[in-house]
Amino acid sequence: MPNAPLEDYLRTGPEVTGSPGQQLSLPDRLSDLLLRLVSKRTTARPRDYDETYFRLGPSEARTFLQRFGTPIDFRGKRVLDYGCGYGPLAFHLAQEEGATVTGVDIDQARIDFARQRLSSEYPGLAGSVEFKLPEEVTGGQFDIVVSKDSFQHYNDPESVLSQITQLTAPGGLIAIGLGPLWKSPYGGAIDFMTRLPWAHLIFSENVIMRGRMRYRPEEKAQTYKDTRGGFNKMTLGRFRRLVAGSGMKVLSFRANASSGVVGSASRLLAGIPGWREFFTLNVYVILSVPNPGEETARTE
Repeated sequence: MPNAPLEDYLRTGPEVTGSPGQQLSLPDRLSDLLLRLVSKRTTARPRDYDETYFRLGPSEARTFLQRFGTPIDFRGKRVLDYGCGYGPLAFHLAQEEGATVTGVDIDQARIDFARQRLSSEYPGLAGSVEFKLPEEVTGGQFDIVVSKDSFQHYNDPESVLSQITQLTAPGGLIAIGLGPLWKSPYGGAIDFMTRLPWAHLIFSENVIMRGRMRYRPEEKAQTYKDTRGGFNKMTLGRFRRLVAGSGMKVLSFRANASSGVVGSASRLLAGIPGWREFFTLNVYVILSVPNPGEETARTE
């Protein structure tokens, strides 16, 4: 909370260098004050954030694959890891599953990080793993495409799914897992700011972005789309429509695939009428690109 008297704060609004949007209205100033009261101590992104995230990769890769509920045979397959980030899933698929993997990401810094780790920590996988920007993927088709926690970030996920389909061989698989979904308790991905559930829905986008500026000033984000990696507010309903309109066969569709108490409680609460969107944390789907003349299936 600012040092100025409360009445001055409500009259002039918070002072945030490079803050997004126009001057806050009085209701938004009150909201900003409330958000500050439930926020964590202001901290910058840790300097070792990339390294820490990368080190969590192997265990997250195993969890990701388990959540599909159906074993996927990667051995000897050509795999595209679309939205590979720092590369841990690509390394896991090559080293543990016997696949030949191409990791793709729109973030040049993350591609550079993954390439450096390939050279320094996984030199034995040099013939099995490569990392590219989307525009560098030309020709050829993949047996399997995987996408981990990426479809909530693309500005045009429908177009991305269409592009992925074109890169997948007929009869090939597309395995997509993502979370948190937008309307779930922490769907705004602002847990570094506050642990208040549904804070991103309680407070306006303008207020959230002003608050976010205190923690991630380097992003200069005015909307969720402007944050690093972007954010498209993907809901369960929108994802279902995306899959249904894809023209692909649905082999498996799992919502709230988390294990343990969190998964059980979320599945229970999501079953209450009107609560599904607000308590569905994630979704995992396996699609099959149909062969010519093959009928497709749709989600219910």
